[in-house]
Amino acid sequence: MAYDRPLQRYLLSFAYWYYRDFQPPGENGPMVQGGAELIVLEASQPWGPWSFVMRNPYLGSGNGYGPSFPVQWQDARTPAGQDLWMVWAANFSHCGEPMLVPAHLCHGVYGMNLRRVHFTLAGTAGAVPRPWCDQDVGFASHGTATFQNGEFKVSGNGNLALSPDAFGQYKDHLDHDAFHYVFRRATGDAELSVHLRASAPGTGAQPGPEASDGLMVREPDYDLGQTKDQLQGRALSPGDTFSESARYGYVGVLGNGDVFFEWRDEGRVSRSPAKSHRCTRGCVVKIVRAKGQIRAFLAASLGAWREVGSHTFATPLSPSVIVGMAAASDSPSTSPRYAT
Repeated sequence: MAYDRPLQRYLLSFAYWYYRDFQPPGENGPMVQGGAELIVLEASQPWGPWSFVMRNPYLGSGNGYGPSFPVQWQDARTPAGQDLWMVWAANFSHCGEPMLVPAHLCHGVYGMNLRRVHFTLAGTAGAVPRPWCDQDVGFASHGTATFQNGEFKVSGNGNLALSPDAFGQYKDHLDHDAFHYVFRRATGDAELSVHLRASAPGTGAQPGPEASDGLMVREPDYDLGQTKDQLQGRALSPGDTFSESARYGYVGVLGNGDVFFEWRDEGRVSRSPAKSHRCTRGCVVKIVRAKGQIRAFLAASLGAWREVGSHTFATPLSPSVIVGMAAASDSPSTSPRYAT
């Protein structure tokens, strides 16, 4: 627990470790078989009552211990919110990649990890307005989202699982999405269209060739790790957190302006051939959920729609789904490279 003086609030943070695979990692085995889930609460008094602030199902690789916000690493409150640095310890076999700190700073099998956390305060200029929400999905470095003058700006790390993870840890890589998501719930049929305006990557962003931004319809099921015979694909939430292997439909725009439609169904990720288009100069994309089908469209301006792809799911999608905007950078999920 730490006292955040600019906010005049106590922050209570804790994490617990879970396995993604049935067998725990050994000293000579893959290090990223498990993960740590982070919970942050706040209260005006150290004895509570406590209110929920944030939840991140994937607090870095391996396991995490003792996350906290040292008071000397808490920035001032600004009109845009507040930045804090969180520090925690993690256990890695032989202190190898994918460390979040350089290997020479890791002593023994425990390493110190750092992560910048940005709190967007209620009523803050630029905050994503309700009923929209934003969060990272999967094992990705922290992304961001803002809303100003009628525009969302979304930056995300990670990838959408068309190729093995960057560190070669998973044979089942197609079950592990990672991206930043700005979303809202939708019950029944739904439709979302946006005008995408290209944004140059920031200094050192270095998005990969498969970096993309676009629209996604996603089921809200959530896997809390896996233990044998338990919690395999069980829906634990009405839509606030997400499995990294959930079914989805996604219309994405690549850095070269090409547009594609991608989906996960029956444990497989598929992509239709990309449509050549100069979306680097901006375009309009639309995604439609109608019962068990998702369709994607592209237009140079509102109204002149051209279908990019569609998919009818083998089993109907859940009545309640999540619809929103996604950004993925096609980069190692623990490296600070972003698509915007």
